[in-house]
Amino acid sequence: MRIVQVTESLEIGGAERVVVTLANELARRGHESSVICLKTEGPLAHDLVDVRSSCIAKGEGNDPRAILRLAAALRAARAEVVHSHDWGCYLDTMMAARLARVPVAVHTAHGKYMAYPPGRMAALKKSLRHALERRAARRYGNVVCVSDALRAHVTEEIGIPPALTRTIANGVAVPALSARPDAAPGAARLVTVGRLAAVKNFGMLIRAFAGLAARWPKLELHIVGDGPERAALETLAKQLGLADMVKFLGFRSDVDALLAQSHVFVLTSLSEGIPMAILEAMKSGLPVVATRVGGVPATVQEGVTGLLVDSGDERALVRALAALIEQPAVAAAMGVAGHARARNEFSVESMVGAYEATYRAGRSS
Repeated sequence: MRIVQVTESLEIGGAERVVVTLANELARRGHESSVICLKTEGPLAHDLVDVRSSCIAKGEGNDPRAILRLAAALRAARAEVVHSHDWGCYLDTMMAARLARVPVAVHTAHGKYMAYPPGRMAALKKSLRHALERRAARRYGNVVCVSDALRAHVTEEIGIPPALTRTIANGVAVPALSARPDAAPGAARLVTVGRLAAVKNFGMLIRAFAGLAARWPKLELHIVGDGPERAALETLAKQLGLADMVKFLGFRSDVDALLAQSHVFVLTSLSEGIPMAILEAMKSGLPVVATRVGGVPATVQEGVTGLLVDSGDERALVRALAALIEQPAVAAAMGVAGHARARNEFSVESMVGAYEATYRAGRSS
């Protein structure tokens, strides 16, 4: 099949990593695989193997000319399947698919619907957009959500019938479990990975870490990623006297190596689909402490592969982290269980196979 994926960019992020993984695996399986970025390409474009990538340079907001350029690119690629990712790409891609007469269009929702500002005009725009999205779903169906929780949100928020949606969990390539560094009680390295944005709620993690650091001065917290909140988070760490214990590592190309040298993975997001960062931590054999939001409970088994806390509950986060810091053997056992779960439930093979079946079903309908 000739399969074109459409994404806003290939900047570093969870959804973007799914695009690259899926594109590469489709090419490896013999499909003609390509990626079109609406706005910019980005560093993850370098990770594509035997996959063409291009950019149509869409401007901000509504840009009808971008839809025409995308349609032209789909015709040039002789696309049999077009697969868009995230809500910012959905309507543009569906309209371009219709103009280009692409027989199959699939969309993956990786997270909750984009936020709109308060006010009557914004509410009207959102209502109109939802109406157009429902119409697109009726024409093509094939709205994929990365978790059952997100699928329910799509029905409630947008009104797309469940019959037009399905769940396909994200997947990661899971290597054999290698030996991990031992942690002495009270001397663990905590790690988190993600865009430094408000939705990730890293401030909660830093404040919780301050309470732990007062008890265990040999602890470390490594924060991998960058984003608009970085300066404020660095200031917060300094104000709490944690400048030597909290390391801001920025975007890194060696995340797997950093995970391999850590002891506990933490995610404190306010909202998530199926976070790739958690799957990558699990494949590395790390126990996970995370907030109970979105599709996170579908990945982390409470008390088996990690511990879950309510979003915003800082005291519960401190207790959960303390339990694993005090009991490194328990933490290590959870990491082993997490690795097995990633291999059995969240493999790349399962994800790609499910998408291939979706593409083929669309072609026969």
